[in-house]
Amino acid sequence: MTSGERVELELPGPEDTHRLGRLLGERCRGGERLALRGELGAGKTALARGLAEGLGFDPALVSSPTFTLIQEHRDGRDGLGLVHADLYRMDSTEELEALGWEELRADSRLVLAVEWPDRVPEALPEPELVVGLEHVSDAGGRRAVLHAGEAGGHLVSGLGATGPTEPCRRCGAPAPVGAAHAPFCSDRCRLADLGNWFDGRYAISRDIEEDDLFDPDLT
Repeated sequence: MTSGERVELELPGPEDTHRLGRLLGERCRGGERLALRGELGAGKTALARGLAEGLGFDPALVSSPTFTLIQEHRDGRDGLGLVHADLYRMDSTEELEALGWEELRADSRLVLAVEWPDRVPEALPEPELVVGLEHVSDAGGRRAVLHAGEAGGHLVSGLGATGPTEPCRRCGAPAPVGAAHAPFCSDRCRLADLGNWFDGRYAISRDIEEDDLFDPDLT
């Protein structure tokens, strides 16, 4: 893998692992290949569920693919899809190719998330992103170490940046103060909130008064 950016993140609870996956999914453009590394129970499938949500799928549809090996999810956000694979029980490249792996890898609309990629190194020879997960507490705390290749910089850009944050008005995730999508953590949450206004799900708690319409900057 070509050397790129390295980011290390502390994930205090399972929901933080899910949020990281969702953020990565929101940044995917199609064709990205993600290698998910970690011991059993380290949170790889939780990350994949978040990734699915970021790509426009119901995260409940994502389960550990240990026995099905490959799960495909099609027609998500912007026509993108997700392939979630688990190579733990795979012994050879031939087995993987028999499942149509080369066709999946060549489809630029698909994002590939592969657990246990080292079982068949040829499956992802140059992943855009390697995510390593490890336990740090019995309460579900984990540490994530992300290594992005030269083609995967858009996936991790700004993830390790420090600065003031506030809770996202929609999902509660940390949202950088002053960002273009503030006070939301992403454009996805910003647009979802706007959609709630259009759908009439929000209501103003009192009548609009004349002073609400007064803009001192226009006088």
